[in-house]
Amino acid sequence: MTASARLAEEIRKTIADDLCDALSSAKLQSLLDGAPADQESRTRALEAAVALGFCRLYDIPLGDEDGALPTVIAQAAAVALASQLDHLIHDAEDLPQRWDETEEPLERDELCLSLLEERMNAQAAYIAIEEALLEAYSEGEISWAEYSRTLDSLIQRFEQIDQTLRTPDRLHILSTVAQYPLLRNWRQMLGGDYRFAQFWWLSGQLERWAEALTQHAEAELPSASVWQQVRRVEYARYENALLLLRLFLLNKVFTKRIAAAGETLTVTLRWLSPDGQYEAVCSLSANEQFPELLRLHFLRATGEAAPELVGAPVSWAHVVTCITEDGVAAFPGADLEASLKAQQPPELVVGSNMQVWSLDPESVEVLQRLGDSSHGGEDSRVT
Repeated sequence: MTASARLAEEIRKTIADDLCDALSSAKLQSLLDGAPADQESRTRALEAAVALGFCRLYDIPLGDEDGALPTVIAQAAAVALASQLDHLIHDAEDLPQRWDETEEPLERDELCLSLLEERMNAQAAYIAIEEALLEAYSEGEISWAEYSRTLDSLIQRFEQIDQTLRTPDRLHILSTVAQYPLLRNWRQMLGGDYRFAQFWWLSGQLERWAEALTQHAEAELPSASVWQQVRRVEYARYENALLLLRLFLLNKVFTKRIAAAGETLTVTLRWLSPDGQYEAVCSLSANEQFPELLRLHFLRATGEAAPELVGAPVSWAHVVTCITEDGVAAFPGADLEASLKAQQPPELVVGSNMQVWSLDPESVEVLQRLGDSSHGGEDSRVT
């Protein structure tokens, strides 16, 4: 099984586990027992609908436990989804203003990515809700009027959101994150009846907008070669950071420094999530033998534990594992060494939405100085 296939399998397992956890919620059990729905139970119902919807989108087998949501849970989820869509309508309308008020590039990216993720989650929830209500109607649990009234109300909200987001100014803004792997990964994960689904955000429209804007920017520059050179420089920096890390892990660059110092070199490196909310930290040593296990510790950027990341799949140099309850992703040294020797870049990809985390500038600087010091000199940040 390839690394990408293993990662996809981990994502499917995570979503199936999310569905199981959501359906086992005490609040949903109370709904099934006849308790009136409240805000918390509707929220839990919506989480179950989103998880089941992604199971349908990704064609995830659920075995003997497969089936539509219970009617009462689907009805509660529909109410919660309608409320969420009202907020999404507001966010879509305010996107240009919020974009202008946001100065940090990463925050702007997170604004767009979050909006697209909310739209995708809403689509998944709708799929599960529609499936459940159609089954309820066919079995006589609800009337056709209730079925059509509920779905028509949701569809009207979807249409308003999509009409707003597909205006030129908002497509312009959303296209600025088309280079992230999120859209491509969603397309690759689709399966079954949804394998060729043409949701507008997965139709290539945003990528075409991004390409058109790039061409326009190139035309506006004094020379198109200037723009191309900027892109080459930025990409070269990214590639160089990965190369330095790969060489450090394989102990290919710093052998002279190690021999001269007569001691083990250890550095602490940090990766950042695209939105800047989380970090992964790892202490690495340049040893004669590759370590049996390499551990990445996942935290919030504030230094606190991040329990919300537990169970998330992680790929490092195409070696796949998951974040444990103590916030650690452990990678077998033999697997990682083999992957690196096969020229796989040590790119860190995290979560079911396959976000690429990047080394922070200070970590890149440490690796760069180590590389320079291998030809002489010292670095005070290395122990």
